[in-house]
Amino acid sequence: MKIPIEKSVLENALRKIIPFTGDKGFQRKSLNIKGNGQETIISYRNQNQGVGVWAKADISLPDNIEVSLDPENFPRILSSFPDESIFLDFSDKNLKIISQLNKNKVTLSYVDDIADPVPNLGESKISISSSLFKEVLSSSAPYVSKDPINPVTMMVRLLFDNNKLKHFSTDGHIRLIYGCYSSNINENFDVYIPGQIAEKVIIILPDPDEKISISKTNNHIFIDLNKTIVKITPYVGEFDKKIELFSSLPSYVVYDIRSDVFSKALEIISLLMINRPDTQNKDLIQIKQKDGEVLVSPISDENSYFVIGNALKENKDIFFNQTFINDFLKLFKKEDAILIERVEESGLTRPPYRFSLKNDKKEFSMLLTEVADVI
Repeated sequence: MKIPIEKSVLENALRKIIPFTGDKGFQRKSLNIKGNGQETIISYRNQNQGVGVWAKADISLPDNIEVSLDPENFPRILSSFPDESIFLDFSDKNLKIISQLNKNKVTLSYVDDIADPVPNLGESKISISSSLFKEVLSSSAPYVSKDPINPVTMMVRLLFDNNKLKHFSTDGHIRLIYGCYSSNINENFDVYIPGQIAEKVIIILPDPDEKISISKTNNHIFIDLNKTIVKITPYVGEFDKKIELFSSLPSYVVYDIRSDVFSKALEIISLLMINRPDTQNKDLIQIKQKDGEVLVSPISDENSYFVIGNALKENKDIFFNQTFINDFLKLFKKEDAILIERVEESGLTRPPYRFSLKNDKKEFSMLLTEVADVI
């Protein structure tokens, strides 16, 4: 059966699928194309990641068409095909991509698989703007743990509660990212999204002013992006209660600094340390105070230092890995003022420090443990 289509229409739907197809593990993967008489549903599942994606394409395929293709080869070949106006020729054994001028043709074999039906979304559902969802995921997903031994630390936790949207992520050892945004959602809603999947969802989010919805059942989480649905099978488990507690532990402000000034100082420090022979401490910085000002310097060169803000309380010299701080500073605007707070009553041998931004609309912070045993 030969169906005329515009290649770009099919590619637009595939762009919602492609970010999820790159995992190289040994698992069952398939890309399915199914018609329903009015539109075409393209779906993909990866059992190793516990994820499924359904994208709608404005292509009218008969409802008797249902085929499975290689999820990596088909998008690449379609993208490279030189013609925009094409035929998709579906036979019993293969799919032919043919130019409508009949000059070019590619034949692709089907793979043995059956498409999962479009899922029924959970009844428990909330809606938020695409722009807010992107901001929340972008400021939390990159900082989760990559260690499968403790799967829950590979998650981003989203908690909607009392007109607040809170998110938590942690690497399980050194830092905790916490954010709190004003929200018009008054109900309690709590989901865990794997950081690896969240980073891919960011890529396919719709326009910033559009609404997206998140729903859940006992076994799955569904993210509805209008013409695209992502189904996630989350890990079973919850964050240690200490992680949520750390976000609200009492603290006192010791330093008030500017984001852009701090970023520029760390950029210069990195350049200074590139060719230093002391590789062990190359990424370590020292933050100290002098005459009411906050200074930052490379740990192995105290003769090079930069003033980054004001000291508000007496505090000992503290040492951090600048890579963690650099990642965090990328999330701020140049004019943002950042507070560095010493956290009390943490129960840890070395009190952690909270790097935070607080205003009327949101609170955003990173809890970072000081480096110990600096040589």
